[in-house]
Amino acid sequence: MGANPKDRREVLNNIVGLWGSSGSFWMRREPLSCRIGCVIALARFTERLPSRGRPIVLTCVYGLVAGLAAVAFQVGMNTLYGEGIVRLSHGSTTVFLMGSLAVIMATSLVVGWLLSKYAPEASGSGIPQLKAAFWKDFGYVPWRVVWVKYVAGV
Repeated sequence: MGANPKDRREVLNNIVGLWGSSGSFWMRREPLSCRIGCVIALARFTERLPSRGRPIVLTCVYGLVAGLAAVAFQVGMNTLYGEGIVRLSHGSTTVFLMGSLAVIMATSLVVGWLLSKYAPEASGSGIPQLKAAFWKDFGYVPWRVVWVKYVAGV
């Protein structure tokens, strides 16, 4: 089958020891035991899958999660647009202009607050930051950056 859990943990500890000393990939806000536990739990789950079907199942799961995230993003944008701009368009021109200005200002203030309070590194397009994360941190992006980017994008 596979290596026993003690061997896997030893390998992970060696990896953490190598990367953790530089403070890049593994030295984040989450406790080290949590990250190791999550990695071990994911490894155990994937080991239960048949070896020939494992890549197919994982690809389907990744695709499903990405698709659900994209649909939720689209629903969020449509809801904000429908409840804000479309509803205001049924009123007078003055109500529409003042209301749409208020919606734009309010959403901009919320985004600015999220970026300054929770994840200043989430500002910008994200493409250069993601490229740097792949080169520097093996593709690791902190969750706070992901959710702030997601909410701010809506």
